Amino acid sequence: MVRRSIAVSALLASLAAAAPRLAYAQEAPGATVPRATAPLPALAPLPPTPTVAHWYGGELLAADALGAVVFALGVASDHDVGRVAAIGAIGSLMLTPAFLHVRHGHHGRAAASLGVRAGLPLAGALIGSATCTEDPNSDDWFQCFGSVIGGFGIGALAAIVIDDGALAWESRPAHAHAPTLQVGIAPRADHGMTVSVSGAF
Repeated sequence: MVRRSIAVSALLASLAAAAPRLAYAQEAPGATVPRATAPLPALAPLPPTPTVAHWYGGELLAADALGAVVFALGVASDHDVGRVAAIGAIGSLMLTPAFLHVRHGHHGRAAASLGVRAGLPLAGALIGSATCTEDPNSDDWFQCFGSVIGGFGIGALAAIVIDDGALAWESRPAHAHAPTLQVGIAPRADHGMTVSVSGAF
């Protein structure tokens, strides 16, 4: 009886020792055992890139000044070439600023530029015509020509101020370092001086 109890105890001990190996052998080949992993820490969002306001209206002003000079010279000329140049200058005053807006990547402002430069001169010409009082006894068909041209000019000037001054702004990334300039002066053996200039821009 004692031998049987000892044999049973030995059998149970061997089964307990072999249980982990039997369980590992019964796992499917290539199966992965899930393991508890700690959650990754959340990444902090990157700070926004600082920007500064940049005005590129100087490009528009230069184009407008050139168009205005060509227009004035064309109107003052008695040749057909001058008249053609004046018409071309009007087209330049209309289209060149819009092209410059597109060049800077602002397509919406290009459309607004076209609308302002076409609408305001036309509105000024209509106002000038409406405020002009014609002489009914005169046969002059161009009695209100001066008023129309004046209203057109005021509208064109207002369009230039709005377009070049208000629409020609954009945001650009700010420089990481402010511009610096250093000047160094060192004596030389021949009783001269060496001047060096360095900077970061």
